[in-house]
Order: sequence, then C-alpha cells, then structure tokens
Amino acid sequence: MRRRTLIAITGLVFCSGCLRLDDFLFDPQRIDAYYLNGYEGEVDFELPPSYHLPDSMIHWVPLISDAQGKPVTIQSLYVGDMHSITTDTIILYCHGHRDHLDHYWPRIQLLANSRQGSRYGVMAFDYQGYGLSEGQPGQAAIIRDAVAALAWLEAQGVDHDRIIVYGFSMGSIPAVEIAGSIPLSGRGGLILEAPLSSSETMIQEASTLSLPASFLTDLDFDNVAGMSRISQPMLWLHGETDLTASIRTHGEPVFQAYQGIRAKAVRIPGGGHTDLPVVMGFDAYLDAVHRVLAP
Repeated sequence: MRRRTLIAITGLVFCSGCLRLDDFLFDPQRIDAYYLNGYEGEVDFELPPSYHLPDSMIHWVPLISDAQGKPVTIQSLYVGDMHSITTDTIILYCHGHRDHLDHYWPRIQLLANSRQGSRYGVMAFDYQGYGLSEGQPGQAAIIRDAVAALAWLEAQGVDHDRIIVYGFSMGSIPAVEIAGSIPLSGRGGLILEAPLSSSETMIQEASTLSLPASFLTDLDFDNVAGMSRISQPMLWLHGETDLTASIRTHGEPVFQAYQGIRAKAVRIPGGGHTDLPVVMGFDAYLDAVHRVLAP
C-alpha cells in the first residue's frame, strides 16, 4: 500500500473516528473456487510454460485453525511428492496482504521448481477470510493460521530442521513469529522478502500527526524485536525502490536486528515491492533461495 494511500486513510480515520487501518491492510478476496493454472486474474508476474507443475504434485489440504477460541477451516496447498514429504525440505510460505492463493500461484510454482538436486516441497495457505478460508483476518488470526500449517507438517512427520519459513510482505508477521518460537527456534531456516518492520513504523510513515499506532489500528507487531529470537540461517531480500515497505525503514532494521548463525542479504537495485523475482531474474532468485535450503 503506497504512502499517499495510507495518508489518505489516516485522514479518514482521524476525521471519522470509526474507520480502522486494519480494514485496509488486510485485503482478502473471497472466491467460489480456486483455479491455479487456469486462473485469469491479476498476478505479480507470469512464468514461462517450463515452470508448469503436474497435477500429481498439487494437494489441497483443509486445515483447522482458531478464530478466538472457535475452530474454523482454512484452505492450504501442499506442492510436492507426498511419498517423500518426511525426507524433503519444506518451504512454509506465508503470503502477502491481498487476494488469495491463485494470485500467489506463480510464486509457489517458482519455489517448487527450485530443486537443483535437492528435494523439497512448498506448503502455502490462505489466511482466515481469504479465498475459501473461513473466519476473519487479523494479526492474531494469521499467526494462528501459520501455526495450523506448521502443525500439519509436524503431523506428516516433517522434522523441524527441514522447515524453511518464508514470509512475503505482510507474511513476515506470522513468519517471524513462528520461526522464533518453540519448537522452530534455531531450527530450519527463514526467508523474508520485503518484510515489514513494525506497526508503529507503518503508522508513523502514514501520518504527520504523531499518533500512537493503537489509535489507528489493532495491529501490534514488531518484527525488529522479534528478530532477537531468530538464530537459524536467514535470507533477506528487499527492493531498493520499494514504495510500499521502504528498505530504509522496514527492510534494513529487520535485517540489522538479526544476530543468528548465518544470514544472506540481497538488496535489489530497481526492485519494488512485488517484482523482486523478475528484477533479479528467476535463476538468480532461485539460486539465492537454494543457498538457504542447501548451503
């Protein structure tokens, strides 16, 4: 969401006293069915046919998440070979703030093609209120949804050392939270693409009124502080011309707060918020990911 949009929203909130920034940060789209390869809606980029995945690799998995103490069903997607899931490395992908899994399918396809001799799968899911998932989105909800996806992987026998948590944009909130928690703390790896630093930073950048974040949003996250719990290997990617989450105020503080065993920083000149794989080039992007998967 661009700065001018946030400023306009802030003005509306200040004037009305009833609108909340949360309603604009979470931008879900409900649908009647998923289409994936047949999807004709908007995507961040398109892949050539060589990245097509066979239907045998695509597995729909309904998960039970939690909505303030009540069970809700969310939709998830496992891409990989179910017969080797216990020995493959798994990317647990937490997507951004908009749309649903169809929109992120090219990203999932790209990651599922990054094998380079290693075997791994991709686990992605729609947050509550997105796509065909029940419930309503919110900070606590998206974290509980990521926990539900992690629990499913654990139930399949996936060892924590084989789980790479990937957070894109808003997905950095649940990604940092679960990667820094027991049992994942220090295990597997973490990839952050265009992460957000904190709710306070977002509000201060959007408003010239120096209002506390709690006035405009129920969000209360701090990925910079959360990085103190991250010790596993990390890959951080951020575009130098990102107008949605500035590399200076969002990306760099998150990366600089990391004190773990090994980190790779990829700053992409000319990269925006949603086009990093394209600007980098698919091969270079996949090579960076592979270095975390199989250093």
